[in-house]
Amino acid sequence: MVLFSLFALMMSLFMLRRQGLKLTHSNLRRPFYGQCFTTAPLALMVGVATLLPTFHPSHGRTAGAVVMLCAALWYLGVQTVWFSTRLRIGRFAGFRQAVAAVMTATILFTAIALMLGLSAQ
Repeated sequence: MVLFSLFALMMSLFMLRRQGLKLTHSNLRRPFYGQCFTTAPLALMVGVATLLPTFHPSHGRTAGAVVMLCAALWYLGVQTVWFSTRLRIGRFAGFRQAVAAVMTATILFTAIALMLGLSAQ
């Protein structure tokens, strides 16, 4: 769950940066907590997607991939609406912000997961 908090943190940081606000605890608190509500279902869907292959090896991979794709599309959609609404920008500009923040969080998530995985060996 700690790794998934990177998604909420990156979304919040991108929002503060676009709003031109200084990074402080009080400025970060509201957007971060709000983002936790959308990141929790993402974490749940990713968890389900990674477990599906263990329940049914032949169809589980396909089902897991579908769940993962749906999770990613849902999350990008929610973030697109959030950025465009909060920043009062168009949907395409909101989508660009969402993609940039998701990519940044994904890179950090992967790097930390790999470091933790390598240290456990």
